[in-house]
Amino acid sequence: METLKKTVSHQTAAVPVDVPTISIGEIGSDEDKRTAVRIQWFGRSDPSDKDFPDEAQFFFEPTLSTESKRWYGKPDAFKIVFIGPVRDWPKKEVAQQVADTVTEGNLDADVVWMVSSRFPENHPRNGDLIPSSMMTPAVILGDPLFGIIRPKPYCDMQVLEAELTEVRKKVDLAEQLLQNRDMELPPEAFPWNKSRTKCMTCWPLSQSTSQNPTIPVGGTRDDRTYICSGCHRRWWQYNAESHHWRNVTDKDEWDEVRKQSILLDAGFHE
Repeated sequence: METLKKTVSHQTAAVPVDVPTISIGEIGSDEDKRTAVRIQWFGRSDPSDKDFPDEAQFFFEPTLSTESKRWYGKPDAFKIVFIGPVRDWPKKEVAQQVADTVTEGNLDADVVWMVSSRFPENHPRNGDLIPSSMMTPAVILGDPLFGIIRPKPYCDMQVLEAELTEVRKKVDLAEQLLQNRDMELPPEAFPWNKSRTKCMTCWPLSQSTSQNPTIPVGGTRDDRTYICSGCHRRWWQYNAESHHWRNVTDKDEWDEVRKQSILLDAGFHE
């Protein structure tokens, strides 16, 4: 007599991945489907069940909502370093500290550690740029046949090293771009102009819209900053999607705008 194999009641991935992968997509049962940030990865039953489909990959949901600002609007830009019980944390000496911070002290709870070189942060001790990093509990799945489905443990510290290397490369590129731009545009060559007199070379930038974008004279539609060759006014395309420009009249603001523009050119925050 053939034994009927048990099947899971949760959605499984049609296309497998080699590492835990973050995406935005549908999650939940047919009656409760919604769009959310999800982590695709293998599962394991708790308690262990010999009939559990080890080859199946599920969608686990981190506790951060899709709208959370911590995603910087791009959850798929984050890569997973660790997923699993806090007690298996890569640095055992800080496992309890992680548990106290993320899982209310529970060392057996599953946590996800994610990093992204796209959105660097300042190191709290030395101020150096490092990949943004966050930890969040993983939502486990309840199943009528297998009890609890938890994500299969995973850890790859090389992911962190690769993201650190990417940040360093982008910082080097940003410094090179800044140096080159300083050579091309010496400050004394473009005196500040705070006059209210309308300059027909650059004034059309103030009228730029997404439907009718204005292209800077001698520039391109995608330029983020522009110095008018006629009147030397500084302009900043502060909303690239809508092609909205603004005249910058404060030197400190211009320096910050220019810095952010260079970071974008180097590949940060894209």
